[in-house]
Amino acid sequence: MQPRLTTTISILSLSTVTGITTVITGIIPQLKRAFPTVPTTLIEWLVTIANCSALITLLLNPRLTSRWGLRPIVISGLLISAIMGLIPAITTNFTVIMVSRLGLGLGVGLFSPHAISLLTHSFTGDLRARLLGYQTGLSALGNAILLGLAGLLIKSQLACRLLAIRATGDCCWGRGVVRTGTHCSINND
Repeated sequence: MQPRLTTTISILSLSTVTGITTVITGIIPQLKRAFPTVPTTLIEWLVTIANCSALITLLLNPRLTSRWGLRPIVISGLLISAIMGLIPAITTNFTVIMVSRLGLGLGVGLFSPHAISLLTHSFTGDLRARLLGYQTGLSALGNAILLGLAGLLIKSQLACRLLAIRATGDCCWGRGVVRTGTHCSINND
């Protein structure tokens, strides 16, 4: 008996987020500008540390799955990844970001091996072969979407900064304040 459509979609959707740890590779130059006092090597470790921690949970995954079961491990991996992935959006502390990347990798290591194994255990024949092909495509599509979203986020942050600079300049000019360099002074004329 084949699983329901919602189960199939759920299993395939795991593949869209398995590459989440490498999404930040495209923003390393922006991270260097955001953290000028942090050595470049440490900034690049933001990508590497997530993959290293994912390796730890990948190695422990068979034991964890046999102890607690497949479903709780996959769900907890997704939850850990979601929470740890959101932390850098609310903090500018580099150490906290580094720890969150470590946690993100741990979460990814919990669910990523099951993106394929669930397909091979749940389906048979031509449907299994077709779904494994979809899994590969969805993994690439997920990476592309996540990279695109990261790029849009960077562009929106740059746009917000430009708008803030523009608004500050307009505000200064509109109130008889002259903007000189990075300071505004009152124009008494």
